Amino acid sequence: MPVNFFLPYEFSPAVLVLCLGGLAVYLRGLYRAPARPGFGHIIAFVIGILLIYVVMQTRFDYWSQHTFFIHRLQHLVLHHLGPFLIALSGPASVLGCGMPGPLRRPLAAVWHRPLVQLCYRIIQQPVIAGLLFVGLIYFWLVPDIHFYAMLNHPLYTLMNWSMAVD
Repeated sequence: MPVNFFLPYEFSPAVLVLCLGGLAVYLRGLYRAPARPGFGHIIAFVIGILLIYVVMQTRFDYWSQHTFFIHRLQHLVLHHLGPFLIALSGPASVLGCGMPGPLRRPLAAVWHRPLVQLCYRIIQQPVIAGLLFVGLIYFWLVPDIHFYAMLNHPLYTLMNWSMAVD
């Protein structure tokens, strides 16, 4: 494959920072963690992050905007495969070890706030989580909404980010 494929089609600083930042924090955590995860866990995390990067930042995104089948593959990676591989790797302890101290303290302070914990517990309820997971896919596949999202770049970007976040 040509190197040009991996260059950004439409550069997104957010995608670059989140993907490279996630990899950097994970690699730092591997170095600092008292107990290293197995090789399979490390590979699953790295492949999950790289897949998300590839479908959101490379020429693959261009093809996704113009071919429905490729677009469905993009959402399969964003909504299922990439997050599944990342979750399968069990990265929480490694990411915690790799998180720089100046970031760890404020993030922990926000995370432990009662309102944040309440919201997290609500969206993690099995029925609500399932409805969000399936409902978001269904919403974006409503023909009129999907057609308009494919023609409107800001809405297309929102659709892709919502798939990745969900």
